[in-house]
Amino acid sequence: MIIGIFGATQSGHYLAQLLDKHQRVSKIYHYHTSTNDKFARNLTKYEAVLFDNPAYIAKTIMSCDLIITMGSSSQVNERLQALFSKAPGKKLVPSKDCSMLEESKILSKALFKKLGIRTPEYRVVEYNDLLDKFFSYARPFVLKYDQDFRAGRQTLIIRDDNVNEIFEEIKSHGRKKFNRQEVNNEFIVEDHLVGKEHSLHILADGANWCYLGSARDYKKELDGDQGNNVTSMGCYSVVHSLSEDLKKYINSILQHLVDSGTPYKGIMYLGILKDSENKDHILELNARPGNPEFVAVLNNIENDILDVLMSPDPGKLDIKFKQTVCLNIQLHNTISVYNREITQEINLVDIPEDIVVSYSELFGMMPAAGVTTVAENLTVASDRLYHYLDQLNLKVRFRLDIGRLL
Repeated sequence: MIIGIFGATQSGHYLAQLLDKHQRVSKIYHYHTSTNDKFARNLTKYEAVLFDNPAYIAKTIMSCDLIITMGSSSQVNERLQALFSKAPGKKLVPSKDCSMLEESKILSKALFKKLGIRTPEYRVVEYNDLLDKFFSYARPFVLKYDQDFRAGRQTLIIRDDNVNEIFEEIKSHGRKKFNRQEVNNEFIVEDHLVGKEHSLHILADGANWCYLGSARDYKKELDGDQGNNVTSMGCYSVVHSLSEDLKKYINSILQHLVDSGTPYKGIMYLGILKDSENKDHILELNARPGNPEFVAVLNNIENDILDVLMSPDPGKLDIKFKQTVCLNIQLHNTISVYNREITQEINLVDIPEDIVVSYSELFGMMPAAGVTTVAENLTVASDRLYHYLDQLNLKVRFRLDIGRLL
C-alpha cells in the first residue's frame, strides 16, 4: 500500500514513522517537507517530496492508495485539490470550503451560532475600533485574528498583566498579515471562560464519524502555565466519553456540511472547554489533525491505524483505547516568531528506543521538534523524556513541567 501524507508538521512526520513500520505499507510519500536526512532516519519506506517538481508530485499522487492532509495549506490549494479529485485512492482530504471553517474564525463562530452550538459570546470588531476600545473591554478577554496564522499568537488572552504588551504588539504587528501581503481588517473579541480544555478528534466521511480520542495541550509559554499562548509546549493523551451535547454538536456540523454540498472527509479536531458546571463549549474547529495533539491521539488507539484510516464507513468502527498514556514535549527555537530570518535547526541524536522524535519544517512558525513517549503513567513518561533532554544540553526553549502540571 502506498501512502501520501501532506504537511510539514510534526504530526505528519510522526504518522509517517508509524506507518513505515506497518507490514502492509510499501511506500510513504511525505509532501511539503524537507529532504534533510533527519526526517528519514531509520525509515525504509519514506520519501520526502518537495514542491519543486509538479510532474513528479502528480505522478506520485496518482499512485497513492491513501492520501491524508495534515494542514489547511494543501487543502485550500486549488491546484492540489484538482489533483486529489483525480486520484483513484482513498482521500482523507477536507474540501477548500470545509477548510475555510478553520481559516476564518469568524466563519466558524457564525456556524456555531447558526447551529445552536454552545460557544463563548463574541463580537467582531474592525482594526481601528479594536485599538480605540482595547482598554475598555472587560479583562480577561480573548482576542482572535480572523485569518492569520501567527505561530500560536493568533489567539491571545488579554489580562491585566499583559494588556499593555499585547496592545503594542497589535499596533506594531497586527495590521499586516504575518506571512502575506494583505492586511487584517477584522478580529474577534471573545469572552474568556475558565475550565478544562482538550482537543477532540474525529474521523468523518460525510455524516458518518467516529471518535478517535483527545489530547490536552499546554499552550502557555512558561512553566506553571504562565505567559502568553504559543502553538504548543507539549501535550498528553486523554480519553473522554463524549457528552450528549458534543455528539449532537458534531452531528449537526457534519450534517450541515453534507446539506451544503461540501461533505467533510478526513480528520477534524474541535477545541473543547468544559466549564465548572460540566457544560461543553466548542472554542474552535480545525479541519485537520492537531499538531502535536494528533501524536498523542494516535497512541490512544488500540485498533490497527491503517484499518481505521482506510475504513469505508467510520461510523461503523469500534474504536478501542489503550490504558497507557502518551506524552509529548515541544522544543522551540530561541528566536522570536516575528524575526523572519530564522535558520536555527534542531537535530536530535542518541535517541532511545522508547522515545520518538518528530520534526517540523516550518522553522519559527512551529516548534522545530518534539519528543514523544508512551508509558503506564505521566510520571514515568515525563521522567523519561526529561532525562533524555537533560543529557543533550540543548540551546532551545522547552517547559520543565510538561506531564507534571495537570
